[in-house]
Amino acid sequence: MRDGVRAEVGDIPVLDGLRGLAVIWVALFHFVVLRAGDTWVDALHGMPALDALVRSGYLGVDLFFLLSGFLLALPWIAHANAGLPPPSTAAFYVRRARRILPAYYVQLALVFLVALPLLLGVGYWRKDLYVYLWNGVAHALFLQGTSPLTSGSMGVNGAL
Repeated sequence: MRDGVRAEVGDIPVLDGLRGLAVIWVALFHFVVLRAGDTWVDALHGMPALDALVRSGYLGVDLFFLLSGFLLALPWIAHANAGLPPPSTAAFYVRRARRILPAYYVQLALVFLVALPLLLGVGYWRKDLYVYLWNGVAHALFLQGTSPLTSGSMGVNGAL
């Protein structure tokens, strides 16, 4: 496989645009959910169709992942249609790890070293430190969903 999906099958601007709309849809949903009582959110209640659309913005996550999965599978589909051997799965996973892991570990460091201390105060460093240390290790190893102690993501980032 050439270096990535775009190099393999080219750009599909319509799908990129649709993924962008999915991201905006999710962002609007979070704004409406987190800003109850805001003037703009209250005005949205006066437009039932738009209100329903924005409040179902959590579906944008599903749309985003559906489109992303389709785009990631395209090289295999293109190879099969052209009668070529399938692309290297190992190379695919190496590229994905290089793309995703650095940002994941930076945001984990920010969550554990900045967000949690700011949200929980000085008590974070003195009380239940073993819970946060274990959560840090579990998240770093992608095992956060394996125990009740780590599965709640400490109430800071549910997407983890």
